[in-house]
Amino acid sequence: MWKQYVTIDPNAGPEMHIYANRYEKDQGWGTPEPIGTSGSAFYPDIAFDPSGNALAVWFKLDLSVAPDAFQVWSNRYTADEGWTSAEAISQYGNIIGTFEPEIWIDQNGDALAIWSRGVGQEVLINRFE
Repeated sequence: MWKQYVTIDPNAGPEMHIYANRYEKDQGWGTPEPIGTSGSAFYPDIAFDPSGNALAVWFKLDLSVAPDAFQVWSNRYTADEGWTSAEAISQYGNIIGTFEPEIWIDQNGDALAIWSRGVGQEVLINRFE
């Protein structure tokens, strides 16, 4: 998983998008695919369960809301079906004083995403079961 500049609208300039790729032992690397939404995305993190399923999280900056409005977004990968649709897992917040979201998955596939935001360092958690 990585972030990459993509120019969607030449008049608006490049946006940072999140991409993923899968490596299969007998076939090598697959085709990179975007796993996020439009808009600039930063600080991706990914975690896997023992079955090969994954959850990814990242910050998305949304300039249409405010110059410093961000949300934490997530996308799930299942070994059988691939990536699902990305979804917001937080309310909009101010990007000043925020830290990178992180995600953990246990052996049962339950996950916690955690991040902090704001000058007072409010810690936020979202749980996936």
